[in-house]
Amino acid sequence: MEHISTEPGSSSSSGPDSSRSIDFIGPQTYELLKQVIQGIHNELNKLNDKNVNAVNVNTARLTGFHPVTILKVHRKMHDLSGKELERKAVHLTFKNFCIVHKRYPNCYEMLKKLSEYPQVVYDMQSLVRSLTGMGYLLRRRPGGKIPFVVERPEVAFERLLYLKKMAGYRSHKRSIYYIGEASVSSKGEVLTSEETLVYSKGPETRLFPFFYFVFHNPDHKTAVSCSFSIVEDLNASSFIKWITKDVLATTAILDNSVIVLDNSENHNETICTPLTDINKSLKSEIKEWLEHHLVPYTNDMSKRQLWKLAEKLTDIHENVYVVDNILKQHGHCVLRLPNCINELSLATAVRQLVKCSVMDKIQEEQSLQVTLESIRTAIIFNKLNGYNSSLIKEENKLLDMDIKTEKIRDLLEEPICCSLGENDDKNFDIEFPFFVD
Repeated sequence: MEHISTEPGSSSSSGPDSSRSIDFIGPQTYELLKQVIQGIHNELNKLNDKNVNAVNVNTARLTGFHPVTILKVHRKMHDLSGKELERKAVHLTFKNFCIVHKRYPNCYEMLKKLSEYPQVVYDMQSLVRSLTGMGYLLRRRPGGKIPFVVERPEVAFERLLYLKKMAGYRSHKRSIYYIGEASVSSKGEVLTSEETLVYSKGPETRLFPFFYFVFHNPDHKTAVSCSFSIVEDLNASSFIKWITKDVLATTAILDNSVIVLDNSENHNETICTPLTDINKSLKSEIKEWLEHHLVPYTNDMSKRQLWKLAEKLTDIHENVYVVDNILKQHGHCVLRLPNCINELSLATAVRQLVKCSVMDKIQEEQSLQVTLESIRTAIIFNKLNGYNSSLIKEENKLLDMDIKTEKIRDLLEEPICCSLGENDDKNFDIEFPFFVD
């Protein structure tokens, strides 16, 4: 076998397919690339080479494909989106470093540790962008040059609260339903609700939007089922209509279930505006808030008296969502996925399975007919059950790491410093041998 280079910069980043997706790769080529990637990975393991980002670089060098194309193939092999792989890699790297070293890592240390993940490729600037987008802060001591990475407290708390609640519901064997939405274009692209909105405003492309829920029965470890409804459009009103008329009225949802929602815009229609500031809230808005929370008041009360009542007896910063209210009225509990783990859901797995199935049909038949039945048959329940088991393990792992971090929070060497500005990363004088987009 040809000698394997371990230098990430040893492959040229130019090539005719550098800006293309992997959709142009046929099934035989895809399988061949998988074998090459796995073979190089095994060879590097024999050499005890920890810089496994070289897997992508060497595969690109040996096959002639662009490194970004190889990266996308590598991600597809794991049945996860690039975004989710990046989240897992960054979060596990950050938490492990905090637990082992009892201090926060700096950017160089994060970059070095992330080189152990072959599906995620960063240089310093792209790392900084990703960190800030994932809810991390870059801080430094006055006069210091190398910034430290600190997770935003509100992000960590929201995730910890969600994971604790989910662990409690699972221990009590509550039935759990994951709500999702997507659409399939006439070209075979599987789109999220946000992507659907963009496509609907673009050139004429026929879309087939659908809502769905995934149900896990805790009494049967492998019992996962799905239900789909093709709708006219993906928006807040059609979502509420589907919940009330299809899910709650015609579907046998078990009593006292847990409904998991992500933070899609369609799920965020509010009943009344949160009371953030007495000077910015109208008296009528405060009254509406009190009425919704069943807090009694009298009409002769002043605005300040009403505000004190709301502040004392309710969480004035809480968002009151229409769908949450409907589901709670039917005796269900609602859990909202934190943005930092927004893809940690069976709904995401279903969307990925539909995407893979649609692409396979296009490659085999060169045509696409989207029907409710074609979407249903895309779900391979053995894979979905396997993802459910992995999901539970991932939740437990994240919860364990969050709890360990909380216990040593006072020991972590958080620098007393100011946060970096948006453009401060431009001051880094950094050259790192990592290929990027």
